[in-house]
Amino acid sequence: MLSLLVALALAAPPSTPLPAVLEHVPKLQTTSAHAAQAAWTSIKGGGTTKSQLAAIAKKRLLATACDDLVDLRELVDSGKIGPGFDFRDNVRGRSWARPSMALVLGEAMKALRAEYPNSTVSIGDVSQPGCGQVAHGVLIQPLRGAAADQLLASASWELGLPADVTITTARDFQWESDRFAAPTQRVRVAQIVFGWSRDDAGTITLRTGRTRHLELDLPAANDVEAMAHEVARLTKSELVEQDKIALPGSEGGGSGWLSHWVDEKSKRQLVLVTNRKPSGAIDFADVHEARLASWQDKKPGSRPGEVLWLNDKAVASSTIDPKARTRTAKQPAASGRWSRWEAMYEAGHITHLSGIDADLSYVTVDNRAHFAVALDAMDVQATFRWWEIVADVSKKLGTPVDAILVDPKVLRWIKSAIPKKGTREQTHKGSRVWGLLAQVGGHDGHHHLRIVEASAAQEKSAAKKLGLTN
Repeated sequence: MLSLLVALALAAPPSTPLPAVLEHVPKLQTTSAHAAQAAWTSIKGGGTTKSQLAAIAKKRLLATACDDLVDLRELVDSGKIGPGFDFRDNVRGRSWARPSMALVLGEAMKALRAEYPNSTVSIGDVSQPGCGQVAHGVLIQPLRGAAADQLLASASWELGLPADVTITTARDFQWESDRFAAPTQRVRVAQIVFGWSRDDAGTITLRTGRTRHLELDLPAANDVEAMAHEVARLTKSELVEQDKIALPGSEGGGSGWLSHWVDEKSKRQLVLVTNRKPSGAIDFADVHEARLASWQDKKPGSRPGEVLWLNDKAVASSTIDPKARTRTAKQPAASGRWSRWEAMYEAGHITHLSGIDADLSYVTVDNRAHFAVALDAMDVQATFRWWEIVADVSKKLGTPVDAILVDPKVLRWIKSAIPKKGTREQTHKGSRVWGLLAQVGGHDGHHHLRIVEASAAQEKSAAKKLGLTN
């Protein structure tokens, strides 16, 4: 009996304590893609920004991940779907879909290549790993094992959550060199922990969101004054969140405040991190950071075009008068205390929640200019045929197309390019694709395909047909 107990003890995972920083982070919850879609859709469907943010926090949706999506990139690389697919980028990781969507795309591509052997379609944003809202400027990335341990070992704080915050340069992002002003441009990278789990062996998995901000020129006094003026204005709008948080450099929580205001009229928002709870006029000597961004309905917690102002505390504290509009050579003493960083653009979406939405390129002549706004590069007949094939395939598989979103100018271009006379195949008269096309701005360089949600049995069948299960 004693030998058995010793053997069990040796086989048991080490009883290592949880890293202290994770005490401030919700434990990761897993769910289905269907449940994730329903949860986020219900929140985005109504209520005020304040109630939406409260619901996200109460349901712990940022710490919730679905576990039944498949990675289209992996399916393409392994040959389970394709050939005929490329990807818009190699960095965003928004290539996750439900098995039903993957099967529709794979079968449709086989049919397209039978008619247009050399044509390709590039895949852009589908869904992020683990489902959930695709927020502006945020790339969701799961980290496990050594990668998770390394982040936690160096973690500071970002907006009250553990995060690895580093300053690097554009040289570290060679795949995206065209997105930077110069190789030496500084980039602030923050990997923020939203949720965690630990298995029986003690291995930690983190759900993280990576943000990247490009350093802008050192602000002049009038820039600081303009920032202070907008901050003062926005603090008079609706306060939608306010929480006590841990600040960078602090140990434990509760050493500062995060306050979030939204002005729906001007479609602007402000997130302020301060030492003390704001009351009345803002004392800028007390401000750690100010985040100014646009605001969009049905995208709670997303901050388009964010500019992050950081108080570097290099100059003695002083208070900026928000009403001051100095235009003389005499500048406020606080102007040198600030640096500013602009969030790198990563699209935010109302949809793309759980793998039934996909941004896809148009079919183009010689497969050039995918995801570019270049209507003259579009192969109109091949593109329309692609849509017809997708509609037919998806219907046969029991997951019909719900809509195909295109920009109004794209639809006009297609109508003008399709011949008015000829065979039915040439004119596409009576094609049910016309009833599926919806005009939505911003879809001039790509189209958005949305399919109807499949049942659990259909998803299981799709996974089997893809060779993912027996």
